[in-house]
Amino acid sequence: MSPFLKLRKKIKAKIKVLLNELKISRSKKLYLSFGENCLPDNILDRHKLKSFTTPFSHGRCNIEYILNLEKDNYRKFLAPENLNYEELNGKDVPRLKSYRNIQNTYHELQMNGFEFTHHDVIKDDNLKIKFRERVMK
Repeated sequence: MSPFLKLRKKIKAKIKVLLNELKISRSKKLYLSFGENCLPDNILDRHKLKSFTTPFSHGRCNIEYILNLEKDNYRKFLAPENLNYEELNGKDVPRLKSYRNIQNTYHELQMNGFEFTHHDVIKDDNLKIKFRERVMK
């Protein structure tokens, strides 16, 4: 089975558990944001389609990075040794750089790890907790 199909199966299993926990019927459609930036999440929210917030809803990355996090069971997500500030438009933003083996080419902003554009997960422990809770969903 291809890695993509394995991941798809794993995501479907997680969604099934989540549906049971939230007592949502299978007939209800789930709309989730998986990056590459916060725009998809904002559009879903604006049209009242957003089901819930994912760890990727308000960050910037590429799909391969998300797949690597999923395959690794998020062990390196928020790992302090991989989190550093980098400049973006004159502002320092936290950036997670746990995986370097990106195969495809994306826009340069999506090629540079996982950017926490709007959230300082380095300084704010409450945000770390919030992001860990999103991973647990």
